[in-house]
Amino acid sequence: MIYYLAIASSLFGTTVKMLDTHGLALPQARLVVEKPLGNNGESSRAINAELAAVFDEQQIYRIDHYLGKETVQNLMALRFANVILSPYGTTIISIMFKLLLPRQSA
Repeated sequence: MIYYLAIASSLFGTTVKMLDTHGLALPQARLVVEKPLGNNGESSRAINAELAAVFDEQQIYRIDHYLGKETVQNLMALRFANVILSPYGTTIISIMFKLLLPRQSA
């Protein structure tokens, strides 16, 4: 099970706590978060502490936002183009969270 959090980093802590509350933070689960984490060193350390309170370090993957975007788009192509993986792809469950963030002035 892979949880890919493509959301504002300020929501990472709340999200992983809810995964834990609902029994979804399993030992075999992996958590992928997009960098940057926070606005500065202090907020980054706070977010990492929130993640570590629920998931082990070996379960957490931090990736650059631009690298993650193409990877996620390629997952669908891999799922349907690969004859070996295609039968297993039908068991994928998708949960999407969409939120509108206010624009920040420059």
